[in-house]
Amino acid sequence: VVFIVFSLVKTKLPHYTMPAFPLIALWLARQIAGEPWLPTWFNKRLAVMVALVLVLALGGFAFARNHFLTFNLWNATKQYVRPETKIGCFGYVEPSLVWRYRAVATNYVILSSVDKVNDFLTNPPPFIIVLPSNRLTNLTETNGIIVPVEGLDLVKFEKRKLTAIIRP
Repeated sequence: VVFIVFSLVKTKLPHYTMPAFPLIALWLARQIAGEPWLPTWFNKRLAVMVALVLVLALGGFAFARNHFLTFNLWNATKQYVRPETKIGCFGYVEPSLVWRYRAVATNYVILSSVDKVNDFLTNPPPFIIVLPSNRLTNLTETNGIIVPVEGLDLVKFEKRKLTAIIRP
């Protein structure tokens, strides 16, 4: 009952239901133990699962990676990132983007709401500002290299458009 309730909750996190997995596995093993049809049933499904996982891991993820928003943004801006570059993400927060920028830049990546973007513009270059494309009107000035990108936001699982403003 607890597993079903937490599976249906909209705000669930994976660790809510994970403690139930060992018990469910033991329960399933007990239910099918000693069944004469088990080896045939299991071998066919195991082969299908292995093939499916290999296809997804080797082909599917390599193809899908080019459609991810963070990956597209990093590819569009990485040539401008230097150790002294300041990076501000406003209205878009994703840890994988922070990790990519922090691999090169030594400054902290600022994560904040869109209403704080004009404060970040007071920084001396070099800097990169990342914000949703529909919020460009919030900026007092947009001097610099403007790089629009789009892709799938994995956190919200929706297609989004971002704009990076780069002042090298």
